[in-house]
Amino acid sequence: MCSDVKHVSKYVKDMLSKQQMAQFRKTPWGHFADIPDIQFCAQIVHMLLLRMVKQQPKDELWFNIVGKKEEFTYNDFCRITGLPPAAPRPAVAEDTEKDDEDAEDEEEPGEISKTYFGGSLDITFQMMKDKVDEVRGGKKRKGDLPVKLASLFVVENVLLGKDRTTRISRKSIQLVNDFEEFKKEPWSRDAYDLLV
Repeated sequence: MCSDVKHVSKYVKDMLSKQQMAQFRKTPWGHFADIPDIQFCAQIVHMLLLRMVKQQPKDELWFNIVGKKEEFTYNDFCRITGLPPAAPRPAVAEDTEKDDEDAEDEEEPGEISKTYFGGSLDITFQMMKDKVDEVRGGKKRKGDLPVKLASLFVVENVLLGKDRTTRISRKSIQLVNDFEEFKKEPWSRDAYDLLV
Protein backbone atom coordinates (compact mmCIF):
# COMPACT_ATOMS: atom_id res chain seq x y z
CA MET A 1 0.00 0.00 0.00
CA CYS A 2 1.17 3.45 -0.83
CA SER A 3 2.57 5.73 1.87
CA ASP A 4 0.25 8.55 0.72
CA VAL A 5 -2.58 7.47 3.03
CA LYS A 6 -2.38 10.63 5.16
CA HIS A 7 -2.50 12.93 2.12
CA VAL A 8 -5.29 10.94 0.48
CA SER A 9 -7.28 11.11 3.71
CA LYS A 10 -6.98 14.91 3.75
CA TYR A 11 -7.89 15.15 0.04
CA VAL A 12 -10.99 13.02 0.52
CA LYS A 13 -12.16 14.97 3.57
CA ASP A 14 -11.62 18.28 1.75
CA MET A 15 -13.52 17.26 -1.37
CA LEU A 16 -16.63 15.69 0.16
CA SER A 17 -19.56 17.23 2.00
CA LYS A 18 -20.68 15.66 5.30
CA GLN A 19 -23.38 13.66 3.51
CA GLN A 20 -20.94 12.50 0.82
CA MET A 21 -18.38 11.63 3.50
CA ALA A 22 -20.96 9.44 5.24
CA GLN A 23 -21.55 7.67 1.91
CA PHE A 24 -17.78 7.29 1.36
CA ARG A 25 -17.30 5.77 4.83
CA LYS A 26 -19.69 2.94 3.85
CA THR A 27 -17.27 1.74 1.16
CA PRO A 28 -14.73 -1.04 1.86
CA TRP A 29 -11.98 1.63 1.95
CA GLY A 30 -13.98 4.30 3.76
CA HIS A 31 -12.01 3.81 6.98
CA PHE A 32 -8.87 5.11 5.22
CA ALA A 33 -10.31 8.62 5.56
CA ASP A 34 -9.80 8.37 9.32
CA ILE A 35 -6.29 6.91 9.41
CA PRO A 36 -3.98 9.04 11.53
CA ASP A 37 -0.54 10.09 10.34
CA ILE A 38 1.57 6.96 9.83
CA GLN A 39 5.34 7.14 10.05
CA PHE A 40 7.01 4.98 7.40
CA CYS A 41 10.07 3.18 8.76
CA ALA A 42 12.42 2.13 5.98
CA GLN A 43 14.73 0.39 8.46
CA ILE A 44 12.02 -2.10 9.43
CA VAL A 45 11.19 -2.81 5.79
CA HIS A 46 14.90 -3.23 5.01
CA MET A 47 15.33 -5.56 8.00
CA LEU A 48 12.40 -7.71 6.84
CA LEU A 49 13.65 -7.86 3.25
CA LEU A 50 17.06 -9.03 4.44
CA ARG A 51 15.35 -11.84 6.34
CA MET A 52 13.01 -12.94 3.55
CA VAL A 53 12.94 -16.70 3.01
CA LYS A 54 13.90 -17.57 -0.57
CA GLN A 55 11.66 -20.63 -0.96
CA GLN A 56 8.11 -19.62 -0.16
CA PRO A 57 4.70 -19.93 -1.79
CA LYS A 58 4.25 -17.29 -4.47
CA ASP A 59 1.19 -15.85 -2.72
CA GLU A 60 2.82 -15.41 0.72
CA LEU A 61 5.80 -13.64 2.23
CA TRP A 62 7.95 -15.61 4.67
CA PHE A 63 10.60 -14.15 6.94
CA ASN A 64 13.24 -15.72 9.17
CA ILE A 65 13.03 -13.74 12.40
CA VAL A 66 15.44 -14.93 15.11
CA GLY A 67 15.45 -18.43 13.62
CA LYS A 68 11.65 -18.68 13.46
CA LYS A 69 9.64 -18.63 10.23
CA GLU A 70 7.05 -15.84 10.24
CA GLU A 71 4.43 -15.81 7.48
CA PHE A 72 2.55 -12.89 6.01
CA THR A 73 -0.55 -14.10 4.17
CA TYR A 74 -3.47 -12.55 2.35
CA ASN A 75 -5.64 -12.93 5.46
CA ASP A 76 -3.01 -11.04 7.49
CA PHE A 77 -3.07 -8.29 4.87
CA CYS A 78 -6.87 -8.01 5.09
CA ARG A 79 -6.82 -7.92 8.91
CA ILE A 80 -4.17 -5.18 8.94
CA THR A 81 -5.74 -3.02 6.21
CA GLY A 82 -9.34 -3.57 7.27
CA LEU A 83 -10.27 -4.53 3.70
CA PRO A 84 -12.72 -7.39 3.11
CA PRO A 85 -11.15 -10.63 1.83
CA ALA A 86 -11.94 -11.67 -1.73
CA ALA A 87 -11.49 -14.82 -3.77
CA PRO A 88 -8.59 -14.84 -6.22
CA ARG A 89 -9.42 -13.74 -9.73
CA PRO A 90 -9.72 -16.64 -12.17
CA ALA A 91 -6.72 -17.15 -14.41
CA VAL A 92 -7.17 -15.38 -17.75
CA ALA A 93 -5.80 -16.78 -20.99
CA GLU A 94 -3.59 -14.48 -23.07
CA ASP A 95 -6.13 -14.49 -25.95
CA THR A 96 -8.83 -13.20 -23.60
CA GLU A 97 -6.57 -10.39 -22.34
CA LYS A 98 -6.01 -9.23 -25.94
CA ASP A 99 -9.76 -9.40 -26.62
CA ASP A 100 -10.36 -7.32 -23.46
CA GLU A 101 -7.89 -4.68 -24.69
CA ASP A 102 -9.67 -4.54 -28.06
CA ALA A 103 -13.04 -4.24 -26.29
CA GLU A 104 -11.66 -1.32 -24.24
CA ASP A 105 -11.13 0.64 -27.45
CA GLU A 106 -14.87 0.37 -28.20
CA GLU A 107 -16.11 1.42 -24.75
CA GLU A 108 -18.23 4.50 -24.28
CA PRO A 109 -17.10 6.93 -21.61
CA GLY A 110 -19.20 6.88 -18.45
CA GLU A 111 -20.45 9.69 -16.24
CA ILE A 112 -17.15 10.10 -14.33
CA SER A 113 -15.19 10.33 -17.55
CA LYS A 114 -17.63 12.77 -19.16
CA THR A 115 -17.95 15.01 -16.09
CA TYR A 116 -14.33 15.22 -15.02
CA PHE A 117 -12.19 14.22 -18.01
CA GLY A 118 -14.00 15.47 -21.10
CA GLY A 119 -15.09 11.95 -22.07
CA SER A 120 -11.54 10.60 -22.24
CA LEU A 121 -10.71 7.13 -20.98
CA ASP A 122 -6.96 7.74 -21.24
CA ILE A 123 -6.41 9.25 -17.82
CA THR A 124 -3.15 9.37 -15.90
CA PHE A 125 -3.01 9.41 -12.15
CA GLN A 126 -1.77 13.01 -12.26
CA MET A 127 -4.82 14.03 -14.33
CA MET A 128 -7.08 12.43 -11.74
CA LYS A 129 -5.23 14.17 -8.90
CA ASP A 130 -5.68 17.51 -10.70
CA LYS A 131 -9.45 16.87 -10.92
CA VAL A 132 -9.54 15.94 -7.24
CA ASP A 133 -7.84 19.28 -6.53
CA GLU A 134 -10.53 21.06 -8.58
CA VAL A 135 -13.31 19.31 -6.67
CA ARG A 136 -11.59 20.21 -3.39
CA GLY A 137 -11.66 23.80 -4.65
CA GLY A 138 -15.45 23.67 -4.94
CA LYS A 139 -16.05 22.66 -8.58
CA LYS A 140 -18.48 19.86 -9.50
CA ARG A 141 -19.14 18.78 -5.91
CA LYS A 142 -22.85 17.94 -6.16
CA GLY A 143 -24.42 14.48 -6.19
CA ASP A 144 -22.61 11.19 -5.77
CA LEU A 145 -19.96 11.77 -8.45
CA PRO A 146 -17.42 13.21 -5.96
CA VAL A 147 -17.80 10.04 -3.85
CA LYS A 148 -17.08 7.93 -6.92
CA LEU A 149 -14.09 10.09 -7.85
CA ALA A 150 -12.78 9.92 -4.26
CA SER A 151 -13.19 6.13 -4.28
CA LEU A 152 -11.35 5.78 -7.57
CA PHE A 153 -8.63 8.06 -6.18
CA VAL A 154 -8.21 5.93 -3.03
CA VAL A 155 -8.21 2.63 -4.93
CA GLU A 156 -5.68 3.83 -7.49
CA ASN A 157 -3.44 5.75 -5.07
CA VAL A 158 -3.54 3.85 -1.79
CA LEU A 159 -4.44 0.29 -2.77
CA LEU A 160 -2.78 0.03 -6.16
CA GLY A 161 -0.07 2.65 -5.50
CA LYS A 162 -0.05 4.26 -8.93
CA ASP A 163 2.88 6.39 -9.99
CA ARG A 164 1.91 9.94 -10.95
CA THR A 165 2.46 9.27 -14.67
CA THR A 166 0.81 5.85 -14.75
CA ARG A 167 -2.42 5.50 -16.69
CA ILE A 168 -5.52 4.57 -14.72
CA SER A 169 -7.06 1.34 -15.96
CA ARG A 170 -10.01 1.89 -18.27
CA LYS A 171 -11.77 -0.94 -16.51
CA SER A 172 -11.60 0.97 -13.19
CA ILE A 173 -12.80 4.19 -14.81
CA GLN A 174 -15.78 2.40 -16.37
CA LEU A 175 -16.53 0.24 -13.34
CA VAL A 176 -16.75 3.19 -10.91
CA ASN A 177 -19.86 4.34 -12.79
CA ASP A 178 -21.62 1.22 -11.46
CA PHE A 179 -20.63 2.03 -7.90
CA GLU A 180 -22.11 -1.10 -6.30
CA GLU A 181 -20.05 -3.31 -8.63
CA PHE A 182 -16.98 -1.13 -8.06
CA LYS A 183 -17.30 -1.70 -4.30
CA LYS A 184 -17.62 -5.49 -4.85
CA GLU A 185 -14.45 -5.66 -6.95
CA PRO A 186 -11.67 -7.66 -5.20
CA TRP A 187 -9.42 -4.61 -4.64
CA SER A 188 -7.87 -6.17 -1.53
CA ARG A 189 -6.74 -9.13 -3.63
CA ASP A 190 -5.33 -6.83 -6.32
CA ALA A 191 -3.42 -4.78 -3.73
CA TYR A 192 -2.05 -7.90 -2.05
CA ASP A 193 -0.98 -9.42 -5.37
CA LEU A 194 0.95 -6.24 -6.16
CA LEU A 195 2.64 -6.45 -2.76
CA VAL A 196 3.80 -10.05 -3.04
